[in-house]
Amino acid sequence: MNENNTNSFQLFETSSTRLAKFILFVSLEPPGLLCNFFLVYHLITDRVLRRTLHHHVVLVLLIVSLLTNTIEVPRVLAFLHIGFVTPATTTNCIIWQWCDFTLCSINNMLMWWMSIERPLLIFHSHLFDTSKRRWLLHYIPLLALVIYIAGFYAIVIFLYPCEPQPDYFSVLCGLPCFSLESYWRGLPSKVEDYRKKSKEYMEKTQAYQCLGTNDPLPELIQRTNKYLLDLRLTKWITQKQYELLSIKPNEVELAHLYY
Repeated sequence: MNENNTNSFQLFETSSTRLAKFILFVSLEPPGLLCNFFLVYHLITDRVLRRTLHHHVVLVLLIVSLLTNTIEVPRVLAFLHIGFVTPATTTNCIIWQWCDFTLCSINNMLMWWMSIERPLLIFHSHLFDTSKRRWLLHYIPLLALVIYIAGFYAIVIFLYPCEPQPDYFSVLCGLPCFSLESYWRGLPSKVEDYRKKSKEYMEKTQAYQCLGTNDPLPELIQRTNKYLLDLRLTKWITQKQYELLSIKPNEVELAHLYY
């Protein structure tokens, strides 16, 4: 999701659209969850199906879908019902972001892997004749795929050196902070060139001050939105007033130098 898509979502999302989505989710979630659970149970308990290589990726895909239905969908339903994320904490937001990005990415990558492995299992089944080959070509890639994706998003969401900017009135609390960072931020030549020009301009105009790594903007946004959220929860302001007054992290910035 890019910044323009996020802005469009925030612009057109209203209480009416949330209600329509809530009704749709509530009507489809119970039968979908029952079917999902039945398929997982059937593939696990049936010995023949469980031992067939063709069904292993399908089983993992169904388990990921079951986790999505039991972890992600209830969070979305709660958001659509009340209009904001609860509990309104940074920890809850980054956990939700990790679950969503991890489960969705695993789901997509499993579909990709299945499209590669299935022709091999059908037309080149001899490649999986021995136990060593099955581990090398089937089990290890499947496990590595799941572990890598879960570990990757754990690092970039929980450990990446950036300040989370949760928006409690957006799904997932907005985007993870790592996705808002500039792609070119870490290139040495760009950084050195920026520092040199910044220093020269600041010395010339005396109009700017270097903040270093102490960026006050994320804290100001979080404190302001938290105060507005408290006013909303105590019903001092309406939902519409909050949506108009709340600060979107990807729409504001401090006055800065840019080259």
